[in-house]
Amino acid sequence: MRVITGDDMAAIDRYSIQGLGIPGIILMENAALKVLKHIDVVRHTDFVVVCGTGNNGADGLAIARHLLNYDHHVKIYIIGDIDPHNEEYMTYYRILQSLGQEFKEIHTIGDLENFEQEISRADLIIDAIFGTGLGSQVRGVQEYVIDMINHSKVEILSVDMPSGMDANNGRIHGVCVHPNRTVTFQFMKKGLEQNPLIAGDVVVESISIPKKAVERVLGREIIR
Repeated sequence: MRVITGDDMAAIDRYSIQGLGIPGIILMENAALKVLKHIDVVRHTDFVVVCGTGNNGADGLAIARHLLNYDHHVKIYIIGDIDPHNEEYMTYYRILQSLGQEFKEIHTIGDLENFEQEISRADLIIDAIFGTGLGSQVRGVQEYVIDMINHSKVEILSVDMPSGMDANNGRIHGVCVHPNRTVTFQFMKKGLEQNPLIAGDVVVESISIPKKAVERVLGREIIR
């Protein structure tokens, strides 16, 4: 199995989008559908999707959109300030708004007044706060959110990386989500390999990154 760093994955994504012209939203849709494979939508009917404001959060919004197709209860929390210039993120945000989906935006610790009680009623928490790009200490409201998720005793699925873990080396940046399962995309990440006890069951799912993008970034070794 090929194991790469988060920086490698970012470069592969970037070349796929900028060099090959694949819209980023297509990769996000592919990622969302692969995560859906690992969600039991018969046993689970009440979901909490906790999203950051970067591309990992956009993956979370995409997953939420698909879950709504099952007529299940989906609660979406957005942690932090949304960047209106992130086109993919705003596309999913507007789609969900058009579907009548409500969001709870968390900007300060005061906004977390009912968060702990609300997530405790879910069947599954989907962690889409931070992905492979995290490289600094988790502080403030994100730190409180992660602590509450870990203490919820609810089943957790992390998208690409457990939020708080460095994809390059497995370092924990202060706090980290402890999921039951992590669905990571295209390749195993070095951080997951080096810190396996935290990530739960790790599944690697292809999101149809072209081989040309991988060869461009990593060289022409055999890709399995």
